[in-house]
Amino acid sequence: MDPAHDGRQLTVADASGGVRPWRSATDAYNFAPANYYRRPATRYSFGAFADYWINPDANAYVELGFHDDHTVAQIAESGLFGVPVTVTYENPLLSAQWRQLLRLAKPGDSIEVDVFRRNVEGGARQSDLQHTSFRNVVGLKGTIADPWNYDAYLQTGHVRYQQVYLNDFSNTRGVRAMDVVADPATGRPVCRSVLNGSDPGCVPYNIWALGAVTQEALDYLQTPGLMKGSVLQRLLGATASADLGAYGIQVPGMREGVSVSIGVERRREEQERISDVAFATGDLAGQGLSTPSVSGSYSVGEAFGEVRAPLLDTLSLNASYRYSSYSTGKHMSTFGAGFDFAPAGWARLRGSVQRAVRAASIAELFFPQQIVVGNLGDDPCDGPTPTRSLEDCARTGVTAAQYGHIVQHPLDKGATNVRAGGNPGLEPETGNTITLGVVLTPARDFSATVDYFNLRISETIAAPGTATFYLCLNTGDPLFCDRIHRDPALGTLWLPGGEIDNTPNNLGKLRTSGIDIGISYTHRLEGFGSVVVGGLGTYLREFVVEPYRGYGSFDCAGYFASPCYQPRPQWRHRLSATWNTPWDLNVTATWRYIDDVFHSGTSSNPMMASPTPVIELVRRLPAMNYLDLSASWVLDKRFTLRGGISNALDRDPPLFPGAVPLSNGNTWVGTYDVLGRRIWATLTANF
Repeated sequence: MDPAHDGRQLTVADASGGVRPWRSATDAYNFAPANYYRRPATRYSFGAFADYWINPDANAYVELGFHDDHTVAQIAESGLFGVPVTVTYENPLLSAQWRQLLRLAKPGDSIEVDVFRRNVEGGARQSDLQHTSFRNVVGLKGTIADPWNYDAYLQTGHVRYQQVYLNDFSNTRGVRAMDVVADPATGRPVCRSVLNGSDPGCVPYNIWALGAVTQEALDYLQTPGLMKGSVLQRLLGATASADLGAYGIQVPGMREGVSVSIGVERRREEQERISDVAFATGDLAGQGLSTPSVSGSYSVGEAFGEVRAPLLDTLSLNASYRYSSYSTGKHMSTFGAGFDFAPAGWARLRGSVQRAVRAASIAELFFPQQIVVGNLGDDPCDGPTPTRSLEDCARTGVTAAQYGHIVQHPLDKGATNVRAGGNPGLEPETGNTITLGVVLTPARDFSATVDYFNLRISETIAAPGTATFYLCLNTGDPLFCDRIHRDPALGTLWLPGGEIDNTPNNLGKLRTSGIDIGISYTHRLEGFGSVVVGGLGTYLREFVVEPYRGYGSFDCAGYFASPCYQPRPQWRHRLSATWNTPWDLNVTATWRYIDDVFHSGTSSNPMMASPTPVIELVRRLPAMNYLDLSASWVLDKRFTLRGGISNALDRDPPLFPGAVPLSNGNTWVGTYDVLGRRIWATLTANF
């Protein structure tokens, strides 16, 4: 704990209430072991399909789908994470040493303490999740008039969601449970809120001695959180397609004509999430910000078309276009063009240029806005002696009259009001993609593909947090300065009227490029079937992020950790060899490879440099090789038996200490194999 916000870090030493300095090297809590690598889950699914030919030109069809998923996610214990509580001399749980070090000398003395303590007695936080989904499609397809084919359809999808969150702490109850006095009638420790009647159920939370936390205190502090919600989509559309060669629309001398496809769609998206009081008010200590209820919807009307034109026996061109009109007032066009060229029988070239968009989600648009407390670190424009000039501070809204007179927060200089929530004015993200590739088949049993890709995304949606302040302070860019609002009277950022707007905005760019390589080779064994060797690999040339337009970028290819977060290896591949025996038995060995990556702090890019000591602990995550073995055996026409060993050599994942976004259990679950050797088997029956 940190008494009086003065930087002293103290912790309990023994069961008698002894005190010692807190040491990060030995006292820091390792949250990772409690986290699930893979969640236990139960899934049920059902599907049904039906067709009915009304006449030779009209086929009615129905698709029905149901899915139910129940799983439990688990992360490390909750607790009091920097909760400020008032400790008084009268607290009977304090030892003499605690009173001395907290500078509580006499009755009536009090001090505010920031408490950082995990609920190690109460067990890990668990999120009991259930999703139930329904999907229904009804349609009619057939032939309008030769050569035109049509397909008209109505699709609905509905997902229901519910979550029960267990073993979290209540911040409000935590403050009450720490405010302890002696009961005048019995002399026993009791919550002050019990004596004054504001909370008769309060139980003292004794963290002042080892092993003193009671189950009664945990029953009082641990609070469940409840949420439920749903997502609904309705889609009404129709398409028509034809080979226009029937009308003579084709390149002279070509057997195939120009083919087209056109269509229209009307789609509506609805989302709702209902939170209980604990979630909505931010009272759950382990959730960070509050999670208020949210609901919203939008609809979009679209028209689209595609065309493919064979120009030569070896060359064809294709193009597509889609126009979308959103009820939010946004209108956008997407399009693409490509070619397929076979200059020789053993070689084929292909390429495309495409424009794609991602419209903002309902949560990004309509999440309720709220003021939360953030941490600026330090406002260099407040206090009697600002550390930045009036010219600099004026960019953040400081007037000449306020300069040198802005009141600092009395308890926490970094405390800042931050506005979080959705932004209905978001523009769509825009992506431009270029691909160029070659397919080689120099022999009957060998083929190879090489494809270059280049993707550029602009207007990326992000919320920069308190970085907005420093970007404004240093540059004066209205993109950031317009999001800083000082209270009109005193010019603070922590009193009512002062805030930093952290709602999402279209701020940055991203580009990535690389090469995909694929091979396939079949070697025939006389009397023993064949061996097929195949693989896919990706070379990541660059993964460049520009978080804020015009303020520098960094390349994450080959790096991990902040600001790149998950590892982005420059090379990874999957190579397999399968023996197809003549006895209905296939055996496969697969080699998975992930290249090594380096900590982002080792980069020379100043935007990636990090002073954290973890760089000295882990500068590089080594390359990883995994071997998987599997086999399938067709027992008869109805039954197929499959089995195998994943990660047969039982390779452990590389470890990285610390709480890093997108990581779990001191490694990256989405990148590396974390469960070790696994043996599996399945039996498939067809009736």
